[in-house]
This record gives sequence, C-alpha cells and structure tokens, in this order.
Amino acid sequence: MPRLRQCLLLPFTIALASLAGCVEPAPPVKPPPVPPPADTVAQGVVESLFDMGFYTEVGLTRTIGQHYNPAEDTWKILACFQYVAVDGSRGENCVDSINAFRLTNDTWIVGVTIDEVYRWRAIGVGAGPAT
Repeated sequence: MPRLRQCLLLPFTIALASLAGCVEPAPPVKPPPVPPPADTVAQGVVESLFDMGFYTEVGLTRTIGQHYNPAEDTWKILACFQYVAVDGSRGENCVDSINAFRLTNDTWIVGVTIDEVYRWRAIGVGAGPAT
C-alpha cells in the first residue's frame, strides 16, 4: 500500500508544483499621472465660469484638493472661487465639479459644471488654433 500511495502522490505533487509556477502576482498599481499645474486649473476654471454668462468677475481663491479617477483618466478638482454675478451680487462658491485631463499634445482640458451648465477650456501647449 505504501508503494501505491507514493505512485499516486508523485503525479499530484508534480501537477501542484507546475501550477504554482503559472500563478503570477498581480501587476503593480500604476501611479497616477502628473496632476495639472495650479495656474492651468485657475485659468481654465475662471475662463469656463466667464463663458457660462453667470458672472462679470471671477477669481479662484483656493484649491481644496485633487483626486485622480483612473477609470476616466481624469483629475477631479475641488476649488473655491469669488465672483460678482451679472445681477451685481457678490459671493464665494466652492465646487467639486471641476475636471481636468491631458491630451496627447500636452494641452489640458479643464471643465466646470455649475447649475447643470458645462463649459470647458483648452489650456496649454496645443491649445491654439489648428494650423
């Protein structure tokens, strides 16, 4: 009986050993790309907010933080801005609806949504008119 057990265990052991070599560890997590520069975010947000037509004056007061979303390959940015509205009222608003992503020509696209109105601006190297 011991001989039979050895004969059965040997193929099982070989199969296990070969399977162990086939299992690879998970690939390392890829670090997020470089976030957009602060001045690019500020310029994109201010210009986008002007385009909405709600404000006569806008200034980005602070960036609260940025978070990379790998599923969409975009940066989500939380920031605050001061404004003078078209009706003359003044105030400050903080929004979490700012998104930024980089095109292959190094142009940053910065988009903002306020009250279901979306506007975006191309900022950077290739943002000029097509030639």
